[in-house]
Amino acid sequence: MKSLVGLLAVVASCLFPVGNAVVLTASEAPTVTIDSGAVVGVATSPAGASATVNKYLGIPFGASPVRFAPAVRPTPWKKPFQATKYGPACVQQFNYPEASRNASIAWFDTPPPPAGESEDCLNVNVYVPGLPGKNKTVMAWIYGGSLRIGANSLPDYDGSYFAANQDVIIVTLNYRTNVFGFPNTAEIPFTERNLGFLDQRFALDWVQRNIVAFGGDSKKVTIFGESAGAGRHV
Repeated sequence: MKSLVGLLAVVASCLFPVGNAVVLTASEAPTVTIDSGAVVGVATSPAGASATVNKYLGIPFGASPVRFAPAVRPTPWKKPFQATKYGPACVQQFNYPEASRNASIAWFDTPPPPAGESEDCLNVNVYVPGLPGKNKTVMAWIYGGSLRIGANSLPDYDGSYFAANQDVIIVTLNYRTNVFGFPNTAEIPFTERNLGFLDQRFALDWVQRNIVAFGGDSKKVTIFGESAGAGRHV
């Protein structure tokens, strides 16, 4: 993977205020072309924001992964990919008492299993300011969750407001967690047991290859996150 410039892991929380957004008409649907094909997003106007935002949701950065194997690139699509809704979360693991589990679900607003979960979960969301321009700064968000739970589709991680008001491109990525992302068995080569971290690197490689199509600068990428999405990277 090409070296990223300005990489920084930042412990952060509540950086993405959640507000009502107005979806603009279909005729204004933004479209970009990446190495897998054309991607159609949705233009929105976040409440209280100073600009519109083009959202591209659930874009695959990896093919449906073979269980316990590193990610590979997705097969290019022939028709435009409709990136208008979030992709599935990776499989979650709530292995503590039900009361604590329910409290965690309420706190993170995480849908309980199995709703919205799949092993085919390697996708990114890209939030692009509607203001014209090229070579914009890029920030890639890595969620926490003790390497057991988490998803890039959580409401708190919606990057629309941040992108609109700071004129930066926000990328939120999924990665495998729990036994699917960090298996510990002699049957798997030692260098391939940190699949979740490999997923993160694979997503960042996707950013390097494709962010220019969204108006971003691949030399100005900063990673940030919270909890396991930050502390593991310092």
